Amino acid sequence: MGVRGVLSTGQDLLIGLRSVVEDDRDIEHVIRAAAGGNDTRDTPEHVIFRTNDSEPEIFARARIKRGRITALELGEPLRSSRAQDDLIERARRESSQDHGSRIFRRTLFSNLRMDGAFKWKDTVQLRPCSQEVVIDEPQTWMLEPLMTPPSMQRDGPPFPLVLEVRVPCSPNPIITVNRSLRLLQWWQDVLTVFVPGVLGTLEPTPERIWTFRLEDGIPRNRLIEAGFQTGQDAQSDDFGHAAIVTLSPAKGFYDRLCTSDQALQIPDSLPDDLALLDTLDSVERQAFARAAYWFGAGLRARLRREEPVAITSFSAAIESLLPCIKRHRCSACNQEVGNGPTFFFRQHLRRYAPLDDNLGKLQAGLYKVRSALVHGSHVQDVDIDVLGSFAKKWEMPLFEWNARKSLLNWLRASDRSTWQSQRPLCEPCGQLNGAIQGKAIA
Repeated sequence: MGVRGVLSTGQDLLIGLRSVVEDDRDIEHVIRAAAGGNDTRDTPEHVIFRTNDSEPEIFARARIKRGRITALELGEPLRSSRAQDDLIERARRESSQDHGSRIFRRTLFSNLRMDGAFKWKDTVQLRPCSQEVVIDEPQTWMLEPLMTPPSMQRDGPPFPLVLEVRVPCSPNPIITVNRSLRLLQWWQDVLTVFVPGVLGTLEPTPERIWTFRLEDGIPRNRLIEAGFQTGQDAQSDDFGHAAIVTLSPAKGFYDRLCTSDQALQIPDSLPDDLALLDTLDSVERQAFARAAYWFGAGLRARLRREEPVAITSFSAAIESLLPCIKRHRCSACNQEVGNGPTFFFRQHLRRYAPLDDNLGKLQAGLYKVRSALVHGSHVQDVDIDVLGSFAKKWEMPLFEWNARKSLLNWLRASDRSTWQSQRPLCEPCGQLNGAIQGKAIA
């Protein structure tokens, strides 16, 4: 924070701003609003904020990477300690959660019907679409509507759901919108992990897609716009009303590779699991968010029958939680020794997604499959062996199960923050080096 009578550098001011905001991605929007909303970009990473006067001055220059300001250079209007204190106070006010809240909505989809709403605290709710939503007859590729097979029900699959999240408001509307997008994405990804069947949003498509159907016996090709409209506003003062869904017993709930459920099942362990999310520190929360995102991407890739993309996405979900323990030097010959990513991937699965001997053999080979697809080694053989009919019946559900189970058990583990590596043997000299402990996530 700026000290009165002492001129802070841009980096000092940036440290002060980071100390008072909830998310440092909001700092850019605080500075933009304080400057008057006038800015230009020299490059995608370099922004110049200017005052909104008849003769604009440079308010500040910033370097931005991944939405976060990494370097700040002060313009003349920010060179006094009072101006810096005022900016920090503005950031504190706009970042505080004392300005009320609104409910923001997003349409999700599931491969199973949802019979009632699930609500956790006064924070998030997942519910079916309102009965007032108009849904027309399903469009088929080759059949008239009267010949629609029973599997093509009027309202799915995929079945539309409504995700509702309470978002703290800010006097800065851009910060409010960004909060809503972050929280909607967080809860969407979290629920794809905890509630089997939830797929997330539909993948982005072109503005219009080609469809084909018979109309009055005449084959017609048509361009249509893809989308779904619930008829509700994107935000409101309170959650929507729906009957509360009955929770299912948690015992064995996540152990099933396949299910014959006719509707979404919500385990009675879900409220406790969601409460565990609040115990994560900022680094662990970011890692779990990344893992949940990749898990959801894998689910949607499976839906599109893009097995290689699904495999690498499920693997990325697991790798998001792996430790970052650097190799070290042998105490005898100074050669580099230590465990690599393959060891930690397999150890993570043994620790958080254990299986019996038969399925364990399949599980042990999953990282090899992932590596072959990602690195391109013998990729044609992998396509033939792994993505054949046998794999579609067993390997793909196993990849999904491994990722979901390991994410859940990692969250539930009290010792998730530490790992114990093996005592690596130095192959050149035979020296047995000591074990290493490390943080689970760098």
